[in-house]
Amino acid sequence: MSEQEFIDVLYKINGVVFPGGGNDFIQPTKDGGSEWDAWVKKANIIFTEAMKMKLKGDYFPILGICQGH
Repeated sequence: MSEQEFIDVLYKINGVVFPGGGNDFIQPTKDGGSEWDAWVKKANIIFTEAMKMKLKGDYFPILGICQGH
């Protein structure tokens, strides 16, 4: 889904839970570099939109468990 479609979903739900588990947050690229994992990129979008909601006076809880903390 596109980033805007993902953001639209966030405004239709009540909060997010990041479950625990092992995950490499940085992934190697083919050119020998590295980039953030797709999950981290989505988590950043969620956090950014949650902060925007808070500034508008809305409440959007985020709960992180284990490595999601």
